[in-house]
Amino acid sequence: MKSLFSILFVNIFITACSQNVNTTQLKELLRFFNIDSTMEITNLNVIVEDKIPYDTLKKEIDLYKFTDFQKRLISDKLYPLKQDISYGAYLYSVENRLPGIMTFVIYTESSFGNLIYLVNFKDTLLVDFIYNDGNYGYPIEQTKDQEIIEGFDQRFELKDDTVYKIKNKIIRYNYYNIDKQDVEFISDSVISIFKIGQDGRFQRIYYDSISYPDRINH
Repeated sequence: MKSLFSILFVNIFITACSQNVNTTQLKELLRFFNIDSTMEITNLNVIVEDKIPYDTLKKEIDLYKFTDFQKRLISDKLYPLKQDISYGAYLYSVENRLPGIMTFVIYTESSFGNLIYLVNFKDTLLVDFIYNDGNYGYPIEQTKDQEIIEGFDQRFELKDDTVYKIKNKIIRYNYYNIDKQDVEFISDSVISIFKIGQDGRFQRIYYDSISYPDRINH
Protein backbone atom coordinates (compact mmCIF):
# COMPACT_ATOMS: atom_id res chain seq x y z
CA MET A 1 0.00 0.00 0.00
CA LYS A 2 1.10 3.54 -0.57
CA SER A 3 2.52 5.18 2.55
CA LEU A 4 1.47 8.50 4.04
CA PHE A 5 4.40 10.31 2.41
CA SER A 6 4.22 8.67 -1.02
CA ILE A 7 3.90 10.62 -4.26
CA LEU A 8 1.09 13.15 -4.66
CA PHE A 9 -2.33 11.63 -4.51
CA VAL A 10 -3.35 11.52 -8.17
CA ASN A 11 -6.08 9.02 -7.34
CA ILE A 12 -7.84 11.27 -4.82
CA PHE A 13 -10.46 13.57 -6.26
CA ILE A 14 -11.71 16.81 -4.74
CA THR A 15 -15.23 17.00 -6.09
CA ALA A 16 -17.37 20.14 -6.37
CA CYS A 17 -20.93 20.71 -7.50
CA SER A 18 -19.99 24.25 -8.56
CA GLN A 19 -16.92 26.38 -9.22
CA ASN A 20 -17.10 27.90 -5.72
CA VAL A 21 -15.23 25.28 -3.75
CA ASN A 22 -14.21 26.53 -0.32
CA THR A 23 -10.53 25.78 -0.80
CA THR A 24 -9.53 27.33 2.53
CA GLN A 25 -11.89 25.09 4.47
CA LEU A 26 -10.83 22.09 2.42
CA LYS A 27 -7.14 22.70 3.09
CA GLU A 28 -7.85 23.06 6.80
CA LEU A 29 -9.69 19.73 6.81
CA LEU A 30 -6.87 18.02 4.90
CA ARG A 31 -4.29 19.46 7.30
CA PHE A 32 -6.44 18.16 10.15
CA PHE A 33 -6.00 14.69 8.61
CA ASN A 34 -2.31 15.25 7.76
CA ILE A 35 -3.06 14.92 4.05
CA ASP A 36 -1.24 16.90 1.35
CA SER A 37 -3.63 19.44 -0.19
CA THR A 38 -2.15 19.38 -3.73
CA MET A 39 -4.79 17.44 -5.68
CA GLU A 40 -6.76 17.32 -8.87
CA ILE A 41 -10.18 18.99 -9.05
CA THR A 42 -12.85 16.97 -10.84
CA ASN A 43 -16.51 15.92 -10.67
CA LEU A 44 -17.76 12.60 -9.35
CA ASN A 45 -21.47 11.84 -9.20
CA VAL A 46 -21.56 8.05 -8.95
CA ILE A 47 -19.80 6.27 -6.11
CA VAL A 48 -19.62 2.53 -6.63
CA GLU A 49 -17.27 -0.17 -5.38
CA ASP A 50 -16.50 -1.32 -8.93
CA LYS A 51 -14.82 2.03 -9.67
CA ILE A 52 -12.22 1.69 -6.93
CA PRO A 53 -8.81 1.46 -8.65
CA TYR A 54 -7.01 -1.79 -7.97
CA ASP A 55 -3.46 -2.69 -8.98
CA THR A 56 -3.72 -6.27 -10.23
CA LEU A 57 0.05 -6.73 -10.27
CA LYS A 58 0.70 -5.45 -6.74
CA LYS A 59 -2.69 -6.78 -5.61
CA GLU A 60 -3.49 -3.66 -3.68
CA ILE A 61 -6.01 -0.82 -3.74
CA ASP A 62 -4.58 2.20 -5.51
CA LEU A 63 -6.03 4.84 -3.19
CA TYR A 64 -4.63 6.90 -0.35
CA LYS A 65 -4.63 4.71 2.76
CA PHE A 66 -5.45 6.15 6.18
CA THR A 67 -3.00 5.61 8.99
CA ASP A 68 -4.14 4.51 12.47
CA PHE A 69 -3.92 8.15 13.56
CA GLN A 70 -6.24 9.25 10.75
CA LYS A 71 -8.66 6.41 11.45
CA ARG A 72 -8.86 7.44 15.11
CA LEU A 73 -10.20 10.83 14.00
CA ILE A 74 -13.33 9.09 12.69
CA SER A 75 -13.47 5.55 14.05
CA ASP A 76 -15.20 6.39 17.33
CA LYS A 77 -18.07 7.87 15.31
CA LEU A 78 -18.58 5.36 12.51
CA TYR A 79 -20.88 2.41 13.04
CA PRO A 80 -19.94 -0.43 12.93
CA LEU A 81 -16.23 0.40 12.55
CA LYS A 82 -16.04 2.12 15.94
CA GLN A 83 -15.86 -1.37 17.42
CA ASP A 84 -12.47 -2.06 15.83
CA ILE A 85 -9.64 0.10 14.44
CA SER A 86 -7.89 -2.76 12.62
CA TYR A 87 -9.90 -2.21 9.42
CA GLY A 88 -8.42 -0.75 6.24
CA ALA A 89 -9.64 2.73 5.21
CA TYR A 90 -8.96 4.58 1.96
CA LEU A 91 -9.87 8.09 0.80
CA TYR A 92 -11.97 7.68 -2.35
CA SER A 93 -12.95 11.32 -2.95
CA VAL A 94 -13.92 14.58 -1.26
CA GLU A 95 -17.25 16.22 -2.11
CA ASN A 96 -18.37 19.82 -1.63
CA ARG A 97 -22.10 19.71 -2.30
CA LEU A 98 -23.13 22.54 0.03
CA PRO A 99 -21.23 25.67 1.11
CA GLY A 100 -19.31 24.93 4.29
CA ILE A 101 -19.88 21.16 4.16
CA MET A 102 -17.13 18.77 3.07
CA THR A 103 -17.91 15.09 2.55
CA PHE A 104 -15.13 12.51 2.73
CA VAL A 105 -15.96 9.40 0.71
CA ILE A 106 -14.12 6.57 2.44
CA TYR A 107 -13.79 2.97 1.26
CA THR A 108 -13.18 0.46 4.05
CA GLU A 109 -12.35 -3.21 4.44
CA SER A 110 -13.22 -4.92 7.68
CA SER A 111 -14.74 -8.01 9.23
CA PHE A 112 -18.09 -6.33 8.50
CA GLY A 113 -17.35 -6.42 4.77
CA ASN A 114 -16.51 -3.67 2.29
CA LEU A 115 -18.28 -0.47 3.32
CA ILE A 116 -18.32 2.89 1.54
CA TYR A 117 -18.93 5.83 3.88
CA LEU A 118 -20.04 9.38 3.16
CA VAL A 119 -18.73 11.36 6.14
CA ASN A 120 -19.81 15.01 6.49
CA PHE A 121 -17.55 17.60 8.11
CA LYS A 122 -18.35 21.19 9.02
CA ASP A 123 -14.95 22.78 9.41
CA THR A 124 -13.09 19.88 11.04
CA LEU A 125 -16.08 18.62 13.03
CA LEU A 126 -17.58 15.29 11.96
CA VAL A 127 -21.33 15.95 12.02
CA ASP A 128 -22.91 12.94 10.30
CA PHE A 129 -22.36 9.92 8.07
CA ILE A 130 -24.10 7.21 6.07
CA TYR A 131 -22.68 4.03 4.63
CA ASN A 132 -23.31 1.64 1.78
CA ASP A 133 -22.35 -2.01 2.11
CA GLY A 134 -21.60 -2.29 -1.61
CA ASN A 135 -21.38 -5.66 -3.37
CA TYR A 136 -21.99 -8.92 -1.60
CA GLY A 137 -23.52 -12.36 -2.02
CA TYR A 138 -24.62 -15.32 0.04
CA PRO A 139 -25.97 -18.83 -0.64
CA ILE A 140 -29.76 -19.20 -0.55
CA GLU A 141 -30.03 -22.79 -1.77
CA GLN A 142 -27.54 -25.63 -1.60
CA THR A 143 -27.65 -29.24 -2.79
CA LYS A 144 -25.01 -31.73 -3.89
CA ASP A 145 -25.42 -30.52 -7.48
CA GLN A 146 -25.72 -26.78 -7.09
CA GLU A 147 -25.25 -23.79 -4.79
CA ILE A 148 -27.44 -20.84 -5.68
CA ILE A 149 -25.88 -17.50 -4.76
CA GLU A 150 -27.88 -14.29 -4.47
CA GLY A 151 -25.81 -11.20 -5.10
CA PHE A 152 -26.35 -7.45 -4.64
CA ASP A 153 -24.52 -4.59 -6.28
CA GLN A 154 -25.21 -1.19 -4.71
CA ARG A 155 -24.03 2.36 -5.27
CA PHE A 156 -24.43 5.97 -4.19
CA GLU A 157 -25.47 8.58 -6.74
CA LEU A 158 -25.23 12.29 -5.98
CA LYS A 159 -27.11 15.14 -7.60
CA ASP A 160 -26.30 18.51 -6.09
CA ASP A 161 -27.17 18.19 -2.36
CA THR A 162 -29.10 14.90 -2.74
CA VAL A 163 -27.73 11.39 -2.20
CA TYR A 164 -29.43 8.34 -3.71
CA LYS A 165 -28.69 4.87 -2.42
CA ILE A 166 -29.41 2.51 -5.30
CA LYS A 167 -29.56 -1.25 -5.50
CA ASN A 168 -27.96 -1.73 -8.89
CA LYS A 169 -29.08 -5.32 -9.43
CA ILE A 170 -29.95 -8.62 -7.85
CA ILE A 171 -28.56 -11.71 -9.51
CA ARG A 172 -28.88 -15.39 -8.73
CA TYR A 173 -26.43 -17.87 -10.16
CA ASN A 174 -25.20 -21.40 -9.58
CA TYR A 175 -21.79 -21.24 -7.92
CA TYR A 176 -20.90 -24.64 -9.41
CA ASN A 177 -21.62 -23.41 -12.93
CA ILE A 178 -18.30 -22.52 -14.54
CA ASP A 179 -19.88 -19.77 -16.63
CA LYS A 180 -21.71 -18.36 -13.56
CA GLN A 181 -24.62 -17.51 -15.83
CA ASP A 182 -27.42 -15.53 -14.22
CA VAL A 183 -30.60 -17.40 -13.51
CA GLU A 184 -32.37 -14.22 -12.46
CA PHE A 185 -31.73 -10.52 -12.94
CA ILE A 186 -33.61 -7.57 -11.41
CA SER A 187 -32.92 -4.00 -12.53
CA ASP A 188 -32.20 -0.87 -10.49
CA SER A 189 -34.29 0.35 -7.58
CA VAL A 190 -33.83 3.31 -5.27
CA ILE A 191 -33.52 2.21 -1.64
CA SER A 192 -33.16 5.57 0.11
CA ILE A 193 -32.83 9.25 -0.73
CA PHE A 194 -31.02 11.71 1.55
CA LYS A 195 -30.70 15.49 1.52
CA ILE A 196 -27.59 17.09 2.95
CA GLY A 197 -28.79 19.80 5.34
CA GLN A 198 -27.12 23.15 5.99
CA ASP A 199 -25.91 21.71 9.29
CA GLY A 200 -24.23 18.83 7.44
CA ARG A 201 -26.65 16.16 8.59
CA PHE A 202 -28.19 13.64 6.22
CA GLN A 203 -31.97 13.96 6.14
CA ARG A 204 -33.69 10.85 4.80
CA ILE A 205 -36.60 11.93 2.62
CA TYR A 206 -37.39 8.60 0.97
CA TYR A 207 -37.18 4.98 2.13
CA ASP A 208 -38.25 1.92 0.14
CA SER A 209 -39.25 -0.38 2.99
CA ILE A 210 -40.95 -2.97 0.78
CA SER A 211 -38.47 -4.12 -1.84
CA TYR A 212 -35.39 -4.14 0.37
CA PRO A 213 -34.62 -3.19 3.98
CA ASP A 214 -32.42 -0.13 4.36
CA ARG A 215 -29.12 -0.93 6.08
CA ILE A 216 -27.88 2.64 6.45
CA ASN A 217 -27.34 3.73 10.02
CA HIS A 218 -26.56 7.05 11.66
